[in-house]
Amino acid sequence: MDIQQLKLLAGHIRALLQQANHPLGHSQSLDLVAAVVGLRNWPEVNSFPARVAAARLDQAAIGRLTYRIKRKANVEVTPEQLLATSQDNTEQRELQVWPTGPEAGVYITTSQAAIDALLSAYDEATDGELVYAESAGQHWKSSIDLGEGGLWSSGLERVPSGTLLVVGPLDLCEESWEDSRDRLQAACTRAQLDGHRVAVLVRTPSPDTLHFDLDRLVRSADDSMDEHEALLGDVLEDGRCVRRIPFANELNPPAQAPFEEPISTISASALQRLQPALAACNSGLVLVGSDVEGEHHAMELIVACLSLTNRLGPVARVRPRSRGTPAKDWLVPESIKTVPFLPSVQSAYEQGYRRIIFPAYYTDAEVLLRYGRDALLITGSHGTEVTRIFLQTVRGRGSDQEREILKLITATLGVSSVSSHQIADLYTGGSDIPSFTRGTHAWDFMEQNRTVRREDEALALLRANAIQPQDLIDSLGRDHDVRKLLEQHGYIVPSDAADQK
Repeated sequence: MDIQQLKLLAGHIRALLQQANHPLGHSQSLDLVAAVVGLRNWPEVNSFPARVAAARLDQAAIGRLTYRIKRKANVEVTPEQLLATSQDNTEQRELQVWPTGPEAGVYITTSQAAIDALLSAYDEATDGELVYAESAGQHWKSSIDLGEGGLWSSGLERVPSGTLLVVGPLDLCEESWEDSRDRLQAACTRAQLDGHRVAVLVRTPSPDTLHFDLDRLVRSADDSMDEHEALLGDVLEDGRCVRRIPFANELNPPAQAPFEEPISTISASALQRLQPALAACNSGLVLVGSDVEGEHHAMELIVACLSLTNRLGPVARVRPRSRGTPAKDWLVPESIKTVPFLPSVQSAYEQGYRRIIFPAYYTDAEVLLRYGRDALLITGSHGTEVTRIFLQTVRGRGSDQEREILKLITATLGVSSVSSHQIADLYTGGSDIPSFTRGTHAWDFMEQNRTVRREDEALALLRANAIQPQDLIDSLGRDHDVRKLLEQHGYIVPSDAADQK
């Protein structure tokens, strides 16, 4: 036997168990077929190629496989079922559809026109053979919708090799990064197991790094083996599928001019505490927020933080999601428009960036915990209190994750504008984080351990007659107990009628 035959057998067993209402992951099915060779798991299969080459699918091998399926999946299968499933010789993998067409594998494009041209060429060469497609190819006259099962639909097990499958569009962005990874890995596995051509339509903010991103995307899967080898090339505008050797080149280290923007959006007292905190960090999370409404929250504060962290090298910005109005992605300060706009935190990190502007709402806690230990992740939100900014980042996760995220925070900064003055609320990391008892949370700790308190900043401006009580109410009344603060310190509080703004 060879590795490819074992993979094909694993795919057929996966389909067989799916029909028995026992779905398995790709790596789990590979571990099952290791029994054919008398090994415990797939890594051992890769470690003993001579043993694989000497193996035969005889009665003893089938017996080991049926026993393992029963023990691991609690599903009864007969030797006859497995023998019928394993008719997977070389003849079966030869291209039955469009034998003169491109090599079986996965081909990439960012153009719907290229997909349409490929569909037309396939239709003409095969006299209207069926196409199995997601939305990128469902409009074709001979197309069959892959449906909810997608590339793991059980019906694909009966499709002749060489058939054209159309996947996508895959939207490369932080929100759908994992979904895109799973679908692309499935496309590669389907091409390897069944000898199909899979055309994938991709939408990306970074076409220049597309092949690098897709190669790393497939390799990043937890059960990744050699599926990336199925990534062969591109679909051209005329519909031809051409090989790309190598599929993905290594990228040069990123280079970028340093940020040298004037810092006028942060009060002097807060800047005095923030600057050394950023100077001491090599990684972590920087969360900033302001009271300015806009498409991209607190971007001026992000620019200020970038100016204070130039020693950490180039910076990248992450695409949050796929949107119908992509022009809004560019409603940012001019200095941010020069920053590479990449699909995800993962992509930016793989390309060598160690300062990454990420979208808090669309980024999972696991991503923050993984990459925040080796890169400086910066985000902005609408909010002026450190606790509110933190909550918008963690979004109601469990106390254990909240505590782990809190450990990574370098700084959380909120800035309010009151009558042309800045009032800051600042928490800087570095303190030991205790275990939280029932009923206490990470934000309680932040509140109690702020290095600059917005209340103190406001009182200092009041005492200097730089602002008036009504100015404070007008600016902060919606999200802070301003009246109580004023009353506690002997200020005359305007009547409720005056507080209608």
